[in-house]
Amino acid sequence: MKAIFKYPLEIKDEQQIEMYAHAFILSVKEQNNEIVLYAKISHEEEKKEMRTIYIFGTGHDIPNTLNAYFLDTVMTNGGRLVWHIFVKN
Repeated sequence: MKAIFKYPLEIKDEQQIEMYAHAFILSVKEQNNEIVLYAKISHEEEKKEMRTIYIFGTGHDIPNTLNAYFLDTVMTNGGRLVWHIFVKN
């Protein structure tokens, strides 16, 4: 069996979140003025791992050495704040 899990994110440049090892990240959205990451997981999976998530606001500096791929763009505060979310390769 599979399910979709929700992982709340903090609005900061870099953070670690614990996820099932083979979780497939689907999207990142705003829910109740909070940024949440959605991932498809298998109920049979037991192993977990830490994943590094990066969040950068529009106009903020992104390091040239960033080794991550883009996940999604999310707006909070009624669209006044725009965040771009990446996950480490």
